[in-house]
Parts: sequence; structure tokens; C-alpha cells
Amino acid sequence: MGLFDIFKKKPKGKGDKPELTKKPSREKIAPLKAVKTEKEKKPLTERTVKPAVYAKPKSARTSPKHVISNKILIKPHVTEKSAYLSSLNQYIFDVAPTANRIMIKKAIYDIYGVSPLKVNIINVLGKHVRFGRTAGKTKDWKKAVVTLREGEKINVYEGV
Repeated sequence: MGLFDIFKKKPKGKGDKPELTKKPSREKIAPLKAVKTEKEKKPLTERTVKPAVYAKPKSARTSPKHVISNKILIKPHVTEKSAYLSSLNQYIFDVAPTANRIMIKKAIYDIYGVSPLKVNIINVLGKHVRFGRTAGKTKDWKKAVVTLREGEKINVYEGV
């Protein structure tokens, strides 16, 4: 029966790999794990410590975080209301539609070097408009109201 020959055990040949008869005992493995590397032997004070989450980049212009932050914060929203709120330590920004509070906080810190106290987000729906006979709609957008601590400021109106 040629069909069932494929299920039969093949005789060992010269090219077959030898089978392991026993598993290595734990006594032989344990001393190998006990050896420590040079890094583990150093005391904690000599080891390198990871930087904090909001560590300032060395050069804000060349930092890849800064490039990403510019895509999150599109522009400052300049209106009479935003000028009044800036006296209350609140600043308004147009932000990317996919941005969330955490991303906006990190972007504010990367660009302006100020840690926000809180961030409020508003989704603004686009308005329905007409161009002659053609009806249309402006784009939906998102704005963020960033509240800072007392004494901290952002120079938003320098280029306006």
C-alpha cells in the first residue's frame, strides 16, 4: 500500500540529525545565569538615567519632535476674544483634526517651552456658504484653549 508508506517511520540515515536523549539538567544551567554583565555590576548612581518625558530638546529647530509639533499646532487663533483671554493666561490655537489633549500639551511644551495647566478642545463645524448658484460648505476644524500657570506667557502676537 503505497499510500500509507508516507506515514511509516523512516530508517535513520547518515544525513539525519541525532536526537537528544536527555534534557540538560537545571544544575548545569543555573551557574550560567548567575554571571552578571559589567552594566549590572555598576551601582545605580553610575548608570545612565532616562530623560523625563518633557525634557527640552537641545535644538528646537532641528528636533524631530519640533517638526511633529508644528503639524499639531497649525496657527494661533487671533480674534478679539483670544486677545482678551490671553490676559487671563488662556491662549487659543487652531490644531490638527486628529490631535488630542496629550498631543497638544506636548506640542506646546516642544515649541514654547511652557507646560500647560489644562487644554480644552472644541470641534468647530464648517459653515454653509453659497458661491452664486453653487452651494458649499467650509471645512470643519478644531481649536484648543490652552490654560497656563500664573506668571507663564506665550508670545503669540509677535508676527501678527
